Amino acid sequence: MRSDAAYTGFAGNSVLAYTASRAYFAYWSISVLQQVRLVLTDGPGNFSYPVWAPHCAATLQVSLLVVNVTFLATHWRKLLKRGARKEKTDDQAEK
Repeated sequence: MRSDAAYTGFAGNSVLAYTASRAYFAYWSISVLQQVRLVLTDGPGNFSYPVWAPHCAATLQVSLLVVNVTFLATHWRKLLKRGARKEKTDDQAEK
């Protein structure tokens, strides 16, 4: 049987690391979307690619970002729920 305290300690550090990696991924996504915007407004320049490529890149990047933010919210919600349950248990033990 795993204790909530052990889970919260382990998962807390993991969720913080995951949050940092998702923050970098959000930064990367913004960078990709800025590049797509430039190509759509200024044209392809010296590059050659299909007309659908920038739209595909933007759609893929936004989709990945939404999935990553959803997973991150799920992990935080689960961690906070466990933390609240632990505090409730600790308060009852003190009485």
